[in-house]
Amino acid sequence: MPKKSQSSPIIRESKNDYRSFLQDNLLNNVYTAWLINKEDQLFTEFDNKIYWCKVDNHKINKDLSKVEAPRVDNTGFNLDLFMIFCRNCKVTEIGNFTIQFLYFQRDSITQESFYFTSIKNKNNKIKLPISPKSLASSTEFKATIMGSLPGAIFLGNTNQLNQIFKDKAHDLKNIETIPYVGYCKENKAYIFEKYAVKLGQIYPIHDEGYFQLPNNLNIKSTLALNFTHHIEYRNEWLQDFIITFGHKGIIALAFWVGTLFVQQIREREHPWPFLTITGQAGAGKSFLIEFLWKLFGRNQYEGENPSSGSHSARSRYLMQVSNLPIVFIEGDIDDPYSNQTLKGFNVEVLKALFDGNSPRITAKKTTDNTINSQPFRGGLVISQNRRVEGSEAIESRLIDLHFDRSHHTQDSYLSANKLSSLTVQELSGFLFYVLRHEELALQIIDKDFSFYRDSLKQTLQNNSYNRIEVTHALILCCLKFLGKILPLEPAHLSFTEAFIHKMALHKTKEIIREPMHITQFWDVYEYLSNNASMNFNHAKDPNQIAINMNEFYRLASQFSQSLEDIKIIQKSLNQSIRHKFIEAKTIRSAITNKTLRCYIFEKGTERL
Repeated sequence: MPKKSQSSPIIRESKNDYRSFLQDNLLNNVYTAWLINKEDQLFTEFDNKIYWCKVDNHKINKDLSKVEAPRVDNTGFNLDLFMIFCRNCKVTEIGNFTIQFLYFQRDSITQESFYFTSIKNKNNKIKLPISPKSLASSTEFKATIMGSLPGAIFLGNTNQLNQIFKDKAHDLKNIETIPYVGYCKENKAYIFEKYAVKLGQIYPIHDEGYFQLPNNLNIKSTLALNFTHHIEYRNEWLQDFIITFGHKGIIALAFWVGTLFVQQIREREHPWPFLTITGQAGAGKSFLIEFLWKLFGRNQYEGENPSSGSHSARSRYLMQVSNLPIVFIEGDIDDPYSNQTLKGFNVEVLKALFDGNSPRITAKKTTDNTINSQPFRGGLVISQNRRVEGSEAIESRLIDLHFDRSHHTQDSYLSANKLSSLTVQELSGFLFYVLRHEELALQIIDKDFSFYRDSLKQTLQNNSYNRIEVTHALILCCLKFLGKILPLEPAHLSFTEAFIHKMALHKTKEIIREPMHITQFWDVYEYLSNNASMNFNHAKDPNQIAINMNEFYRLASQFSQSLEDIKIIQKSLNQSIRHKFIEAKTIRSAITNKTLRCYIFEKGTERL
């Protein structure tokens, strides 16, 4: 029988309390872990560190056989076994941190998977997704830990890492993930940062960072965007919004709200239009967009410039959200004659997004012909100074809102200030207020889409375009939905509905194409009309435009505006559609009262 140590707890205390001296003791932790299966090698965690223990079970059994009367207290603790164990085990620190495996997450789209963990040392604690590759090698794991938690290091080998993983990662919950923010079509749920919505019900996020939804669905988004959401809604903005932005603002709001249901709309085999918000500087375009974003929980944000990044970056931006707007801003870079082709960006490449098709196709890293092709899940908004021009195919996909400063009044100024003072915390509950009415929105589209399309067909008559009917009919459905959930006055709704019909008619006339250089000519005319201090329309008839070409070209040059060669313009003016060409003749100027040769046009429809 081994000789008792004079410092042993059994000598100092009653033998009925052997273990009280071993609480919060590393060897006690190791011993407790060893008692479970009495393995030769095991690990334990103590004081925010990981220890590896090698045990000589053969020697323990041999020494234990020499003990004639084991000392066991009334709790069952065997002091002799513990002392023999301590003599025959070697404990080594292999990590100055502890790790807990919370759940397993796998992206059903990208097929990427991670083990979501909680890692802690003496001073810090983080939650960290670790890839299977990093857990399969001690070298990879060490690099991951060192790059994630300050001062943390793993000194164990791969076999030791395997044992830690085996013991701590069994029976984990499987969490489905999506690589975007918004609507998950497969699960019919909206996934945001702190809240999820399914069938009109709101669910807060679980403490571990995922949502527990009905039918045992555990889900989260792996993309972090700058959203701040509050579920409480107060309608303290609508009247000031209408005063500030008028009926065009209501149409923009209808589009914004409609994007919340864009995938459900596409499931009904309807496309979703693109919204263009254009107009002169200072007209309020940015303010409108930033306020609409506040209603959805995104603060101090407008959009991204498609000309400032690569095709790959633009494609990723387009894939960040689902059933939410994607906003391209300043794509024209204030150059009214770029034809939308700048730094590789061309508006024509956006056509596929209309039906939710992929903005980019890439090859998978395989030896077969497999490709990656994710659908476009959002709604596209284009905001810039000049109107978006392109082929008939692209223009027929657009809902055009053109803003100027004519609606700016003292009342609108005061209302705009009130809107500016509202915070995203006060406004973002609007998003969840709308989502609670998802069923109503879809019912209106199912019931009223055909009615609105037929009414537009009558408005457009013989010049009817299928896309224009469909896109504007969908906006009319969204307008009706707004009337059901917001206190909009019938007069506002009626006027806005009539204006949408007018927009559809105007769009149809614009699509009857005039030559691009003539369109350019009239764009310069509008630009100079808004910016030049002098008047250059010499017509006395208020329904006509009379332009002296030499004077017009000199003025355009002063403002750095490009025009086609004057001889080409003169030969093509009879093809003008925006303002119909009448004749070229000498007239007496309404400005100078002198005679000069002018090209005379009938004033066409002003910009809506």
